[in-house]
Amino acid sequence: MGRYHTFVVRIWADEEAKTLRAQAQDLENGEEWQCSLEALGRTIAEKVRESINFKYKKRRQGDEGDQE
Repeated sequence: MGRYHTFVVRIWADEEAKTLRAQAQDLENGEEWQCSLEALGRTIAEKVRESINFKYKKRRQGDEGDQE
């Protein structure tokens, strides 16, 4: 079964810009960022993809080190 990534998302109205804004925090690594509400889903998907790729590369490096 796949791993879950947990994010805390806060959404507020930026009255000056007349838009909705989002602040998200990745609970796995503590990273926080802000983006528009429209970009929230895409940004979370990118963060999860980066995390998966990093873990895959780290695991592959460990496997290659075992063979030496």
